[in-house]
Amino acid sequence: MSDFKQIVGVSRSRRLIKLSTWLVPMILLLSVAPVHLEQGGFRGDTGWYSAIGVQAWRTGSLWTLMSEPGVPYFNKPPLGLWIHGLVLWIFGVGLLQARMPTVLVAAACVFVVTRIARTLSTRKVALASGCSLALSYEFFRRSREISLDMWLLLWFMLALWCAACAFKRNRPRLLVVMGVPIGLALMTKPLVGLVGLVMIGLWLVWCGRRQWLGYVAAAGAVGLMVAAPWHIWMVLQWGDVFVGQYFGAETVQRSLGQRHDSGGEVPIWFYVQKLVTTGWPWILFACLWLISIMRGVVSDRHKALSRLAIVWAVGWLILLTVFPDRRDRYSLVYQPGVAMLAGLWLGSLPWGWIRILNRPRLMRLSALVAGAALVAWLLPIRVQQPANEHWIALKAWLSERDNVTLYQGGFNGPHGARVYLLTGQWPVTTRDATGRDVNRPEPGAYLIYHRRDGLVPGEGEDVIWENGDLLITQLASTSWQPVPVDDPGEREGE
Repeated sequence: MSDFKQIVGVSRSRRLIKLSTWLVPMILLLSVAPVHLEQGGFRGDTGWYSAIGVQAWRTGSLWTLMSEPGVPYFNKPPLGLWIHGLVLWIFGVGLLQARMPTVLVAAACVFVVTRIARTLSTRKVALASGCSLALSYEFFRRSREISLDMWLLLWFMLALWCAACAFKRNRPRLLVVMGVPIGLALMTKPLVGLVGLVMIGLWLVWCGRRQWLGYVAAAGAVGLMVAAPWHIWMVLQWGDVFVGQYFGAETVQRSLGQRHDSGGEVPIWFYVQKLVTTGWPWILFACLWLISIMRGVVSDRHKALSRLAIVWAVGWLILLTVFPDRRDRYSLVYQPGVAMLAGLWLGSLPWGWIRILNRPRLMRLSALVAGAALVAWLLPIRVQQPANEHWIALKAWLSERDNVTLYQGGFNGPHGARVYLLTGQWPVTTRDATGRDVNRPEPGAYLIYHRRDGLVPGEGEDVIWENGDLLITQLASTSWQPVPVDDPGEREGE
């Protein structure tokens, strides 16, 4: 009887260890990411994408997304905006509803990275890789916004998982399955999904699987077929207008650093600097693993994962560095590579203090972290910068007046999105992207301005409300003539 209990106890312990490999990294991520997720404001892309997404479901214009009414949105494919918009449409407009899908996607990324590492290496390496990614600052902080880059990362990680399974089982036909997540990546951001296939192809060549590249090409064909219906429909529906914006301004001009909002002035060492300043301690562990490789002390059981992590981290780091449009959020894509390199070093060492990684006590530790996060959520502490007071004041001003129609003065689309989220109405578009008049305000009309959006009120406008960067005027004359501002200053983040 005692032998039976001992066997049962050993079996239960093994199950717990296996379970902890997948659960612990996700528990850590879900502990640090969502604390006071409701705080802050609809800044930047979060407000812009929220308005576009929820409007698509409210109006039924899903295939062609709209920004302002009557102005098609051609900058991005619709998949990520469909998902966030659906959540906001069902559960109501709020920061928690807008951000929660990104948190869940981040948790899914952590899970898939853990599976990739387990497929190609050991359980300890998988656990360490997942924990490294979950606790990487540049990774988990991006879960507190609507991030198309996080969705893109999930599709890439699923493609890598397919490639890892094909490699492990020596079944190259499984590579074709990668085409599905690659197609979803193409439906999230323009053309970037195909770059992921190039990275996977480089890894396979390094691992001596050059003959498998035909299957990688087949996966690319499947991905194009997944994304083709929407792209073909948009070309047929909108023609050169869509092609010029989607493939021109959003792809070619970004790659050449010709966008007016490009980050081309950012120094070429931007991403390396981010790794050095915000990647601790994982960048240190990753470098220690690279040193181990150069010393020739890496076991063959780790080579496949090691090469995959190097190709993914270094390849994307080089590509983003030479890409002129450098931005914080783009660094998400190479974080799993750095995490897997760190996990390889942490999970392959025999030191006693590292052995905690495969023991049930780590489950208890993650439970304590989750409990601490719950306490932090219940306490009235601020972890997110509050929304600018002028948006709160604008909502109060509009609520005191019935049926006020605002016209755009100097007020760009993302700022108009904030008004839409507050009131359900966009400011009436007065000029299109070329500056051509589309709706001239009549005398008595209310015009809204943001101090950093390039126009200020001209003669014949009376300022009737002002707060922070916002002001509202009433047109007193028959001719609206706003005054352009050559240098409106650095744009606000919301």
